[in-house]
Amino acid sequence: MITSALLAAVLAPQDPVPDPSQHPHPHPVVRRHDPDAAAPGEPSGGIADVVRFSGVMTAAWQRELGDRGFPDRDGGAFVFEPEVALRLDQDRELRARFGFAAGDGINLGSAFAAASPFAGDLESTVSDVNGRGRDTLLIGEYSQQFATAAAGRLRLSAGVLDATEFLDENAYANDELHQFMNSAFVNDPLSIVPSYDAGAALGWDHDGWSAAVVAMRVGSNGDGQSYSFYGGQVARRCGEGATAGHLRATITGTSADFRDRADSRDEARFGVSLSADRALGDCLGVFARLGWQHDAAAVDYDGAVSGGLAVCGRAWGREHDAIGLGLAWLDGGNGQYRSARIGELFAAFALGDGMTLTGDVQYADENIAANAGPSPRAWTFGIRMTLDF
Repeated sequence: MITSALLAAVLAPQDPVPDPSQHPHPHPVVRRHDPDAAAPGEPSGGIADVVRFSGVMTAAWQRELGDRGFPDRDGGAFVFEPEVALRLDQDRELRARFGFAAGDGINLGSAFAAASPFAGDLESTVSDVNGRGRDTLLIGEYSQQFATAAAGRLRLSAGVLDATEFLDENAYANDELHQFMNSAFVNDPLSIVPSYDAGAALGWDHDGWSAAVVAMRVGSNGDGQSYSFYGGQVARRCGEGATAGHLRATITGTSADFRDRADSRDEARFGVSLSADRALGDCLGVFARLGWQHDAAAVDYDGAVSGGLAVCGRAWGREHDAIGLGLAWLDGGNGQYRSARIGELFAAFALGDGMTLTGDVQYADENIAANAGPSPRAWTFGIRMTLDF
């Protein structure tokens, strides 16, 4: 869950044990929800041990300076995501997250197919979610865990889920409200991992190893057709504290409910990805992702490589500040897109009391077939204010 240690969360691996005596790197990443968090202890009986309220508010504005005949554009968005969790006992929990948003920034009408300049859950995302006719409710989850000293911890989740909470995590590139804004650095740019629909997930972790499997039924594939999604991940945590890191291998697939490029038949989608992150001391971290997807269905891109680094503000005496730099390259699929290059640099400044101000610069350049028109290229400048509570 996001806490007031906001920017510290941007810059450290996701180890669930923040014991500074054993982990000299003092700022573990705190995601909006961590299904691999440490098991809860015995409740003390207070209301805070039974009901937990939290959330995040973000306001963002971006200005895109087009090139090669593409116009300049600007737009803003506001996101409010409150969350409530009801702890039934030390092993069972009910959780709900709601999404309220105004505006879609410059995402709608973008000339770029490779990625969105702001990956937040904006107005078009939280309205008629996945074509289900449901607004605002993003997650409605029941979870139960089973723990043994010998076999580790097993966690079962069911309800309305976000599969990205279980698959394709990364310590330094996984949170559009605190880290990178561009979707190319939030998840694998080729990702088919869905959010906010009915499904079940099973997670396991033991002695530095973890695994997860997810199955969901999604209301719309973007063309009004529902489909089934299946995904699995195996992960290994290596090192501790200032050298902690993770390596995750993910495999994903869908039912045959996506049209092929010729629009003559339905095909399944299938992809694999690797996600890695590593702390290099108290102030520096690096990350990388590799992705590939099969192109039987119509896909704009079928290969992707991304990576970058994150610097903690401790280097200049403000440990909750952060700087991140990311670069991505995508290889064209079976359509008009040949390749894409994306870069992003952000600087986040902690203002206290859970508030952070971020300045952001992005560059995007897509190469498309000569007979399909000009290839878009643009610089995008943005500002983002985030408040966690």
